[in-house]
Amino acid sequence: MSFLFSTYCFLLAARSTVGIVLPSFEPNREPSAPLQNANHIFNAIHSSMRQWGSSLNHNGMSFFLASVAEGTQLYHGRGSNESVPGPEWLAFEPEHAMMFARPLPRRKHPADDSTRTELSQAPEDVFHSTEEYRHAPASTQPKPWKLLPLLWEAVRYKRRPKYFDVEQGPRIQSHSEAVLSMAAPQGRQQKPMQVEGGKEDRGGFLFTYRTKHPLSLLYIDGMSAGKTFNGTLDSTDYILQPSNTSTHHPMMGEWARAYGLCNLSITDWGGRIDGFLRMEMGFEIILCDFEKHLEIDFISRTSVREGLKGGFGTEMAYYRAVASRFDGIGGDRVRLDYDHFVTCFGYGINLFEDNSEHPRIANVSNITRTGIRDDISKMIISNAPIADKREKEVTERNWQSVADMIVARYSDRLAHLSSRLVDSLDQLQAEVKALLAPYIDYSNRNDRLEIERCAVQYLPPSWSTSPRSMAANAIYTVTETLCSTLVDTTHASSLKAAQTSVQNLVEYLRWTPWKKCGNCELDEVCFIPIWPLGRKQDYEHPACQRSIPPIQNDSYWGGFGGLERRRRGERSQDVSWRKFDFVNFAEDHRAHEIFEDSSDREVVNEA
Repeated sequence: MSFLFSTYCFLLAARSTVGIVLPSFEPNREPSAPLQNANHIFNAIHSSMRQWGSSLNHNGMSFFLASVAEGTQLYHGRGSNESVPGPEWLAFEPEHAMMFARPLPRRKHPADDSTRTELSQAPEDVFHSTEEYRHAPASTQPKPWKLLPLLWEAVRYKRRPKYFDVEQGPRIQSHSEAVLSMAAPQGRQQKPMQVEGGKEDRGGFLFTYRTKHPLSLLYIDGMSAGKTFNGTLDSTDYILQPSNTSTHHPMMGEWARAYGLCNLSITDWGGRIDGFLRMEMGFEIILCDFEKHLEIDFISRTSVREGLKGGFGTEMAYYRAVASRFDGIGGDRVRLDYDHFVTCFGYGINLFEDNSEHPRIANVSNITRTGIRDDISKMIISNAPIADKREKEVTERNWQSVADMIVARYSDRLAHLSSRLVDSLDQLQAEVKALLAPYIDYSNRNDRLEIERCAVQYLPPSWSTSPRSMAANAIYTVTETLCSTLVDTTHASSLKAAQTSVQNLVEYLRWTPWKKCGNCELDEVCFIPIWPLGRKQDYEHPACQRSIPPIQNDSYWGGFGGLERRRRGERSQDVSWRKFDFVNFAEDHRAHEIFEDSSDREVVNEA
């Protein structure tokens, strides 16, 4: 049956491509308002495939073509050691997958051979099973924290309960089966899996896979796998799958998203995309066909009880594994095509309604959303490797490395210039002139030429050739703004005026390394909210932690998936960037706040 399913997918993909006329995709067109959104495009490039920046800028607005190399190790956790059929989830870190390696009452997978229809005609109850849950009496609905066995209990309780009450709520085996269990009508839930002697099996299975060949993926940036009402799912639910918004529920929509996205690849994109790359607490792939793309390295049995032992516990061990990828997924496991990507920031639309701190697509017109989706389709059809012709690699310029050089050169200096450590105009201007010295010809001073030399320092010679790529345009706009601000400070008449210019620049740039904790102790991690964990204060002031901070009515996410806030009729969390601490710029490596209220700000004026 698996062979028939694969054959069907191939034939459907072939049928889909017969009538496809490759459009003249123009990913290099300049955005409608580059000066308005260049900083956000720059940050999308800089934070791509990085847990830290993608957690801070959690509402992703961009779509990248991605490639995962042949032989890459990936992980999947589930309650049985049966082979995985159809679409399912893969993790890049074993700790991520192990959270789902636990028993669940046996239920048919939507893609099981005996019940599965073809992917492009997925059963209606998979797409609309949310209705049974949404309209069921509240007393009969499984509690949301029962669906994340360790993570949510870490949020809800300071200490874990001693045992799992299976009758009160089944433990999850995977994303998909958790969703189906939650949506299942009461009375149809089956007994938990048993082992010899009638004892309940508390463990599950960890599958370790390797890719058979390079995978062609669509990367949805930000925290696009976070099941929240905060906007983390906007790019999926309002751009890629607008039909999913009618029954929008963050947790309940996961199977609909998985099937809908894979169906989209087959019917609209000719099978050019093998899966979808997203991030929550760790990066994951919704892979549309396990058998076609993966081979099993080994399958190991996990132990829930043994996993709970140790000083850090499972929750903290998981968070530490995630934190190890704050600055990148590592190992060149994922490569992005930065010359061909689509971003909602490139359309000159207002994504920050009511001056919100985080962008939203929900209020953008349907016409604009359709246009963005069409551009994504054009990008994929024109540039994504075709499923059975994988010799094409992503060989375009790595614009993220260019952004890295810029951030590395200027981030510490800008933070220092903005802080109270600079207490005179002479000191500030001396430091700025030292930064600008490589671009100055003292025999022929010219501000405009100095700004231009500064702005293009890390850009390749061909960057300005027509047509200019979106990435090149955004990076140049940011560096030109940065360099012109620095030149302006050399002509400032007071420290207050000079520092205000630099502080405004910092607020415009919003570089994510500025919110890092600095050097944590060996048994600590820098803690920020990553769904479903984290408090409001953890976003405003990330701090080193030895354990997961318990939430007491101050969840950054507003409860499980934002449900509590939604029930109270409150808006999504909008924690400001305007009050945060710079670190590592004082001798004691402690913070120096630079964005105080104007009434509290003390700037030393030039005498």
